[in-house]
Amino acid sequence: MPTEQIGKTGIPSLLRRWPETARILIGLGLGIALLWLATPRTMAAFMNLPGDPVLQAMQTDQPVTSDDLRGFIISRENALAWIDAGRTWTDLSLGYLRLAGQTEDDGTGATNYLELSAKALKTGLSKAPANPYAWARMSYLDLRLEGAGVDARNSLIFSLFTGPYERPLAESRVEYALAVWHELTVSQQALVQEQVVFLDRFDRWSLLGLIRQNLDAQVIALTALANEPERKAALLAALLADLKKK
Repeated sequence: MPTEQIGKTGIPSLLRRWPETARILIGLGLGIALLWLATPRTMAAFMNLPGDPVLQAMQTDQPVTSDDLRGFIISRENALAWIDAGRTWTDLSLGYLRLAGQTEDDGTGATNYLELSAKALKTGLSKAPANPYAWARMSYLDLRLEGAGVDARNSLIFSLFTGPYERPLAESRVEYALAVWHELTVSQQALVQEQVVFLDRFDRWSLLGLIRQNLDAQVIALTALANEPERKAALLAALLADLKKK
């Protein structure tokens, strides 16, 4: 019977009997489907290309012009038209932030770019939240736009949670933490104290620069080093030596 024949030969046997044109059409359809799926990513990568050298320059602290930054922003906006990617949003935020630094604040200039940077960064973090660098930048923007409040604190803590031992972030995070210290809970202050110790281990002079003009900050730093008496003594000696120079 036909059903018995199908059972014996199986589906592969039936497929081999299909007309050659049917198999070609199926292959063509699959190819078109794969191309359709790949096109947005390919186009987004293509749109990003003109701005990639500017991004690399920003990430390595090389000088960039306002025109460079505007071109970079356009490249990221064009890429977002194809793929709504969190990383592209955080890149866009960086472009606006750097542009704010090159714009005189006349009430609408730099502040407007800071707001655009914060908006783009929030969108990026909503899509890709496990980014300690983006959270640290968010804390900075919160401080600039809203002052030392809960938002700046929360962004800082998320940065610490997602990447507690990032050398490039240590100095900035201690700086932001000192600004929002009185907004921190006891457990959050303990996290910051760990960051102070971490910074002191590889860059005491940066830590000294953050606290030399602020007695409260000095107390916070010395308290953080309470369990490391040699480091505490060295930092205290550096503070005293700095005081004698004045």
